[in-house]
Amino acid sequence: MPGVDLAGLALSAALATGPVMAQSDAPRCGPRAAAAETLATRYGEAVRFVGIINAAAVVEVWASDASGTWTLLVTNAAGETCVIFTGGSATFGAAPKEPAGSGG
Repeated sequence: MPGVDLAGLALSAALATGPVMAQSDAPRCGPRAAAAETLATRYGEAVRFVGIINAAAVVEVWASDASGTWTLLVTNAAGETCVIFTGGSATFGAAPKEPAGSGG
């Protein structure tokens, strides 16, 4: 989309939905290699999605089939990687089922 700041738009959307982390938690940042090693070995996560934000940053979603955990990373042009969101109950390859009693 010409003229649209996708990085700002993505950040605004993320902030509007509220972080999964506690409010007192700041994004954890550091070298991408360290984040990747931790996600793979400690949480069993692997890269599921990679996207470019205005050629200024890379966004990645890591997730685990076994545990359902997921992590959203953003790496800036300087190479600093930050954990933006983490969560659980991820589903892969199909839309999630509606909760019982939801009327759906």
